[in-house]
Amino acid sequence: MSKKRYISTIFWRDDYIYNLDPSEKLLFLYLISNPDTNISGIYQIPPKIIAADTGLDIDMITKILERFTTDGKILYKDGWMAVCNFIKHQGFNNPNVRKGIEREFTNKPPELLEFINITQDFQSLSRLASKSKSKSKSKSKSELNKNSKFTPPTLEEAQQYCTDNNLSADCALFIKYYSANDWKDSTDKPVKNWKLKLITWHNKSGKKQFKAEDLEKLDGWN
Repeated sequence: MSKKRYISTIFWRDDYIYNLDPSEKLLFLYLISNPDTNISGIYQIPPKIIAADTGLDIDMITKILERFTTDGKILYKDGWMAVCNFIKHQGFNNPNVRKGIEREFTNKPPELLEFINITQDFQSLSRLASKSKSKSKSKSKSELNKNSKFTPPTLEEAQQYCTDNNLSADCALFIKYYSANDWKDSTDKPVKNWKLKLITWHNKSGKKQFKAEDLEKLDGWN
């Protein structure tokens, strides 16, 4: 069944999209508008289908998806795609849209639900992700409890993560900022994954100099 995806014209002037090369722009646009998408932003799609639809070769697709993953824009695992910030472009404040999104979360991989939970301001996601995790046979209860505990990184851990992932960020300022806020984000919600926050910090600080209190106020696909 055909579906409609409405793309705002501001897409082409978004800071992140603007700095992509033509192949990357094409692939990002494809990820948010291809026939397999749904309003949850989580869907299955194999590389060979992406290649057939876009005309890009699989090696190029793999390379671009790795960049999007490093930049915190997507999570692609075992043929499942999760697109950051997809939900907020679907008008999820509409009750009917929210119900539709919740239905789409059924039987989705817990790791992708967790990624969406971290990157979206959608209140029911924590509950849905928890339900999905409880049904997963791949993790024991002790593993779930362990994963639910957040431990702030040391300066050395943050710096090592930047080194391993080619990130450029002031780790000392990053830790100082979140420590001062008791490791809560701009919506006063506890940080669950400091690595994704550090990736976001890298993306934003790379564009211009920000005051610490402004670092989490950017919008768009960032």
